[in-house]
Amino acid sequence: MGLTTSPLVSGGQWTDDNSARHASLLHRLLDIGELLMASGAEVNRVEDTLTRMGKAYGASHMNVFVITTSIVVTMIFPDGTERTQTRRIRNGGSTDFTLLEDLNALSRRCCANPLPVEDLKEKIEEIRARKHSDLLYYVGNVVGAGSFTAFFAGTLPDVIAASILGLLVSAMRKRLGKSRRHRSSTTLSAPS
Repeated sequence: MGLTTSPLVSGGQWTDDNSARHASLLHRLLDIGELLMASGAEVNRVEDTLTRMGKAYGASHMNVFVITTSIVVTMIFPDGTERTQTRRIRNGGSTDFTLLEDLNALSRRCCANPLPVEDLKEKIEEIRARKHSDLLYYVGNVVGAGSFTAFFAGTLPDVIAASILGLLVSAMRKRLGKSRRHRSSTTLSAPS
């Protein structure tokens, strides 16, 4: 086999020894899929995004299977190489539209003009490391709870009570979310 053009590396060329590059690319795609799932993306959206990105990075065929707790991706490259990896999703369920927007922008950019895998890794880490304003989180929850109460014909005391409860619930979610990330599993039990 000779040289093949690919966006996997900075120079656009790869040699017959593509195994590490293929594995690295697949790992980055799984990182994006995991972040999409953790930020509340729908399963079909994750499958579509990973399929488009894989093809943009040179795969001739992509098999992507996503459920809420697992992502399985098989990439088939023009030289006949097949790579499959699976990623278990342990932290999903919350919705983070800012993270979704950032990941979608990155995926669109990569589909239009694929980044070298090393640069893709850096961009993913930048997105993962971004911190969102806690104040904005709490204000959004307070306003949301109060607004829904007012919309459904709540009185001023109801709106105030709902806003306070919105603040308490958001604080509990934030606190429990942090403690849960530090454990490998969480078990809730109740007396029989």
